[in-house]
Amino acid sequence: MTGPLQLEVFSDYICPWCYLGWARVARLRQDWNIEVRIVHFPLHLETPEAGQSLEQLFAGRNIDVERMQ
Repeated sequence: MTGPLQLEVFSDYICPWCYLGWARVARLRQDWNIEVRIVHFPLHLETPEAGQSLEQLFAGRNIDVERMQ
């Protein structure tokens, strides 16, 4: 093989699992000759650009937001 392997990583910046997966990507980069391409993959397209509060996010879901803070 002449060049680095291409790895496309689909990720959402607010996804905790995507964040945790970066440790594996970092190990891959150390052990292998790979080039990483990040592809933004939003999980909630309806989220406003400014974000939203927990109350707004969980409205109507019968979740005690006070316990989460």
